[in-house]
Amino acid sequence: MTFLAKCRPDETYEEHVWSVYSAWKQLIHKHSGVINLLCDRHSINRDRFLLSSLLCVAFHDMGKLSANFQRIMHASSEAERRRAIRANFRHEYASTAFVHLGALSLHKTHGRLTETISPGILEGMVVLGHHKPVDGELTRFEREDKNPESLTWVEGGIEEGKRVAEEIYDDFGDCPPTLDYGRCSELARERPSFVSRMKRHVTDTDTVRELFILMKGLLMQADWCASAHSLDYRFTIDVSPEKVSSHLQEKGKCEGWDFLEFRDFQRTCGSIDGHVVAVAPTGSGKTEAALLWALGQVERGYAGKILYLLPTMVTANSLYERMRQFFESYDHPVGLTHSMADLVTRRDQEQLDDAVGDGQEDLCSHSLFDRHFIPPVTVGTVDQLLMTLFHAGRWPLKAFAAYDSAIVLDEVHAYDPYTAGLIFKAIEQLGAAGARFMVMSATLPRFLECSLIAALKQSTHAEVVRDHELLQESRSLYRVIDSDLTNNLDMVHDKIGTGKRVLVVVNTVGRCQELAQALEELQPVCYHSKFILKHRQKKEALILDQEPMLLIATQVVEVALDIDFDVLFTECAPPDALAQRAGRVNRNRKRDGVVIIFRPGPGSEKIYFDDSHVEQSAEQALLSRSFCAFADMDNRRLTEQDLLDLVEGIYAHTEIQTHAAFRLAWQTVRHDQSRFSGILDPTGGDDQRRNTRISNYEQKSVIPHEFKNAVMSLADPKDRRLYELKMPVWYINKHRWSDEDGRFLFCEMEYDFHLGGRFARDDALRMF
Repeated sequence: MTFLAKCRPDETYEEHVWSVYSAWKQLIHKHSGVINLLCDRHSINRDRFLLSSLLCVAFHDMGKLSANFQRIMHASSEAERRRAIRANFRHEYASTAFVHLGALSLHKTHGRLTETISPGILEGMVVLGHHKPVDGELTRFEREDKNPESLTWVEGGIEEGKRVAEEIYDDFGDCPPTLDYGRCSELARERPSFVSRMKRHVTDTDTVRELFILMKGLLMQADWCASAHSLDYRFTIDVSPEKVSSHLQEKGKCEGWDFLEFRDFQRTCGSIDGHVVAVAPTGSGKTEAALLWALGQVERGYAGKILYLLPTMVTANSLYERMRQFFESYDHPVGLTHSMADLVTRRDQEQLDDAVGDGQEDLCSHSLFDRHFIPPVTVGTVDQLLMTLFHAGRWPLKAFAAYDSAIVLDEVHAYDPYTAGLIFKAIEQLGAAGARFMVMSATLPRFLECSLIAALKQSTHAEVVRDHELLQESRSLYRVIDSDLTNNLDMVHDKIGTGKRVLVVVNTVGRCQELAQALEELQPVCYHSKFILKHRQKKEALILDQEPMLLIATQVVEVALDIDFDVLFTECAPPDALAQRAGRVNRNRKRDGVVIIFRPGPGSEKIYFDDSHVEQSAEQALLSRSFCAFADMDNRRLTEQDLLDLVEGIYAHTEIQTHAAFRLAWQTVRHDQSRFSGILDPTGGDDQRRNTRISNYEQKSVIPHEFKNAVMSLADPKDRRLYELKMPVWYINKHRWSDEDGRFLFCEMEYDFHLGGRFARDDALRMF
């Protein structure tokens, strides 16, 4: 009998396990720095760790040699295959006994791996969970728990597994563990008792968690690469920092501008070996500075890949395109990861298919890689990394990739204190395991800068780099008008009439829609968060490609689009937000910009509320303090340093670590990781209760009712996300309805491409 591990096309057990082993050897070479660091950090012999890791590789699929699994592989019809699947006994569950007892054998012959966890538990958990999540109750393995007798072994299967393992160990240059294979095959039916008693087996959650991430990450990534037949998948970056200069020169030739040399700020970032906190205005070339730094970390052996993480999907999509232009010219794949990433990459793939034929197979084989930071370069939202703190999804695989990465955290000022707390915790845990961080912002308050440097220095050298040259320059004249913006729309007409491109930014969606209607004769583009994804993509293309004379938007433009206007009319916001809005005017500093600030409109206080103060008077309110501070600077050309000074003044005496939301983030992470003993996964939908952002009002994704017919006719229900937008839960509860199958959640609302989603016959939208 041929023992199969894969079908369609057929792949034998021997071929697959050897492929996993080959990928594993590449990985331990590629990640030797991280392996050495963590073994030294926890006083573990490196060779001893590799023996435990090799044990997981050699025996991780022993359960595929069961009669149950082989029936699936050899099924002669689809109906027979489905019947075999229903009666199957999970192969990783059956493999665990071999690995657990093998680890106990290693303990006797080579000594204990670590004192922080009972022998054999770490290796057993790595294999048990290399496909499905493992919680303390084994809820994802109920079938195996209830029907242990359903596991039978195909004739000659155990002998085949033993033979393959022995040959792999021989290739590695070591002896396989001494195993009673008959006893292992019997114990494979029994529930791994150590899972439910995990807390008794772990004495140091932090140490066990790091070792578990390393060992499981090695197995899972090797298994995935082997299964995708991607043993030649580019694990390393071989692009030098010097290539950034030649890329910019070529790009400049194509776009009609000249690249001469990097600025001092950029060169300084590229020269630093450790962590960096970079403070530089918008339009100062932070992206290129980040590339120089990240490629420098790779070139000097401090990192193996690059993660570039941003606050929003829009910014991630935009940067993804820029990274692809650079890295794919050197045959380096670039991944994109956020909740809508597959829709973006599929769109790109469809465009490629039109040109060169069907490429769907390649897209499918690497979509999981993108979501788990496996490509040499990955762009995404920061949430994808932060969810690993809560053990959500395939968290060990993502954390393992992050251990050996140069991680860029852009626009760090944009996060609320809760998300900032999670970022600090990620810096602490990942930095200790070898990750390098570059944290960037145009408006970084000194208290946050100092806190970041203190956190970063816990793992290695860290420096602050400021763009002193541009910080002393001014882009625009600032004016402050003690009035409501809606009472001064004639000023917008006047600026448009003189040929100026005008950006209007307000604090709420309702106000944005109101102004778009009031200025309709000027043909404005209205841009905010209440558009379905399909229309939001069209809006962004319209803004970037056609350069409208008038754009009316909410704060989504602060960290989203690379746009450049002549004049900004804006409602007052905190100084860090206003500095970001102002960065969309005279972006290249080649003309005179104008920024005009008005009183905050209705609902603004619900967006910008300083909950670090007990606000009992208007003078104490964040928006009032901000408006007064800018009023004192009326009719002046403010430099970037002036804006930073305003940020400092508004946030004086603030301590991020003492903020209640920041402390909540740390407490939640500590609670979850302790509850999961550093290894286990959440039970059922438990991880869905954990968020990486805190909002003052709860929102949920729904589909505007007018798209019912389009959505109901979709071939793939997942494409419904193209038609979704978020609305407040209280409103959804009043206006929701579902299709007959309950697959789609629709909501009554007014909606059109120009203005987006609005409450049905209700102007209360302005309140958020």
